[in-house]
Amino acid sequence: MTNRFLLLVLSALLLTGLACGPKAPGTDADAAKKALDAAYERADAALDAAKTPQEKVAACAAFLRQYPESGHTMDLLETALYYQLEEVKDATGAKPIVDDLLAAVQDKELLRKVKIAGLPVWARLKDAEMVAARVREVSAGPLTFEQRMTVAEAGIEAGLWRMAEEYSSGALMVATPEAFQADNPGREFPPDRLERYVNLRKARALAAAAWARANLEKFDLALATFEQARPFTLFSFVGSSETDFNLWLGRTYLMRKEYDRAFEVLTPDAVFGGTPEALEAFKEVYAAQTGSGDGFESRVGELRDQLARAVVDFTLPDYSGKESTYSQQKEGKVMLLAFWFPT
Repeated sequence: MTNRFLLLVLSALLLTGLACGPKAPGTDADAAKKALDAAYERADAALDAAKTPQEKVAACAAFLRQYPESGHTMDLLETALYYQLEEVKDATGAKPIVDDLLAAVQDKELLRKVKIAGLPVWARLKDAEMVAARVREVSAGPLTFEQRMTVAEAGIEAGLWRMAEEYSSGALMVATPEAFQADNPGREFPPDRLERYVNLRKARALAAAAWARANLEKFDLALATFEQARPFTLFSFVGSSETDFNLWLGRTYLMRKEYDRAFEVLTPDAVFGGTPEALEAFKEVYAAQTGSGDGFESRVGELRDQLARAVVDFTLPDYSGKESTYSQQKEGKVMLLAFWFPT
C-alpha cells in the first residue's frame, strides 16, 4: 500500500513537472506572441501610411481594442491621444479610447499609467471633478517627472490651481540628472546633453508652478518663480520661449493690468512664434491699451517688420564636407532655412 501510494505521488509530481515545465516551440504562448507581434506590425504600418490624424488615431485604437494589455499599450495610447487632442482637437473622441482601456486592463500598474495618461482628456472636457478623482486614485506610489507634469498640466487645464502648484513643485524635486537617468535606463547621455534635458525639466516645472501661483493670486511668489525659471528656459533667435514661459508670464502681467510689460513679454510668441494662445493674449493686451481690437492684424504685421532681426552670416558643411555660406547662397532671394537631426 505504501509503495503504491509513493508511486502515485511520484507519478503526480512527474505529470505536474511536465505541465509546468518550459513549453516547446509552437505552443499556445508562442502563437499568441506571434499574433501580437503581427498585429503591432500592422498597426505600425497603418500609422505610417495614415494620411490624416483621424486615421492615425483609428490605427492605434484598433490595436488597443484587440490587445489592451501589452508592452505597446502606453506607446499607442499616448500616440492616439496626441493626435486626437492636439491635431484633431477633439477630447470627446478621445474619451472612448481611454474608457475602453480602463474597462479592459487588469494589471494594476498598467491601469495606473492609463489613468494618468488619460488626465488630459478629462481636463480638456473641463471635468475638474473627474480630474481630481483620477488624481486621488493614482497619487499613492511614486510618480515620474512626466507623470507629475501630466497631473500638473491637467490641473492647469481644468483650473485646479492648488493641484497644479503641488504637482509642478513635486516635478521640480525630480528634475535632477539622477532622476532623468533613472527614467532612461540603459542609455548614456553626454554631460552637456544631460544638463540640457534636466534644465528643460526645470524650466517646465518652474513655469507651471509660477502660473499656478499667479492664479492663486500669489503674485509676488509667482513672479519670483518665473525669474527662477528664466535661466533654464531656452529662447529662440527672435525671443519666443521653448515652454509656455512667455505666455504665462505675459498673462500674469495682464491679470495685474501691467499692460506694457505684458505687451513686451507676449510679442515674440504672438508675432513670430505662431502660438494661437499667445496671439489671443496679445489681442487682449492690445484691446486694453487701445480701447478696442480694431486694427489688431495690421499692428501685428507692423511689429513683424519692425522687430525682424537680420540673420548673422554663417558657413556650414554639407554631408560631403563641402562648405556653403549663407550670404552667398541667398544673393537677394528669399530663402527658407530648415534644420533637422541627421539620420
